[in-house]
Amino acid sequence: MLLISYRRSRRDGTVGGAASSERINSVLGSGRLDTLRLAGQGLLGGVLLLCIFVSISLVPLGNASAIFFCTPVFTFAFAVCMLRERLGVYRATISVLMLAGVLLITRPPFVFGADPSPDPTGKQNNFNVFGYAVAVMVPVLSAIVSIITRQLRHLRAGVQIVWFGFGALVVSTGGV
Repeated sequence: MLLISYRRSRRDGTVGGAASSERINSVLGSGRLDTLRLAGQGLLGGVLLLCIFVSISLVPLGNASAIFFCTPVFTFAFAVCMLRERLGVYRATISVLMLAGVLLITRPPFVFGADPSPDPTGKQNNFNVFGYAVAVMVPVLSAIVSIITRQLRHLRAGVQIVWFGFGALVVSTGGV
């Protein structure tokens, strides 16, 4: 076992305490910007999970699911702004078609007018603006987290998972 540890330290170019400081640096990121991105990714991931649960409780599940599947639209938009990627005709067409599909599925009253037919179960169809706003925040936050993950691709996946879990813990503790 000692021989394996010695060979690993020789291969990595680290001896003794240097290996532990390298592990700490990898958990915190390789610089201040990485640490801020990791913390932001974790906190935004926690808020994302909170928004998912709140929107499902306030919006019909079919409408919420349709809105959630708009994540690629926002990912395309943020990739153009944050990663300097080009938005081609194909991506723009997909984005427009996806947004049109969500409008057709959710049928918001400010676009289609109020639904004159009563619900057969006797429930009143209310358009919960807050619920739909939170539902729209899910693909926005998911796109931002995806972009940050792409910016941090040089870090190990385990480091990002730990920060995501820590952010979810902080947000859920604040939500209690």
